[in-house]
Amino acid sequence: EEMKMFELLTSVSKIGPKVGLSILSFASPGQLGAYILSEDVAKLSKAPGVGKKTAERIVLELKDKVDKNNVEFEPTLLSNEPIAVSKDEAVDALVALGYSSAEAKEAVDKCKKDGLNTEDIIKKSLTYIMSKSLR
Repeated sequence: EEMKMFELLTSVSKIGPKVGLSILSFASPGQLGAYILSEDVAKLSKAPGVGKKTAERIVLELKDKVDKNNVEFEPTLLSNEPIAVSKDEAVDALVALGYSSAEAKEAVDKCKKDGLNTEDIIKKSLTYIMSKSLR
């Protein structure tokens, strides 16, 4: 699956093996397929080495090819990130910011709501941690 997506990515003009690998390290093939099908240039441009124009080129050149090659997709990514993934990513991000694992899990559990993406969960969790430390 990764090899198929790598070959698709490197078939896009001005995308070589280095950028192709960095894009695959940024998101799974299923996520990339969902981003391409939903024309989510904003998320694609967050990958290392990919700017807005490159992301637009990826979407433009691969939108039709992705369907033809039957790459497996994670349909939940077309609407929102799965809540469990968002929660885990939020905890990992808070731990990377220097908070303890227990503190991060507590904050995320208090702040997670259905429909929130990872970024929003992190923001709410940081607000919760800061308000808790001011008491």
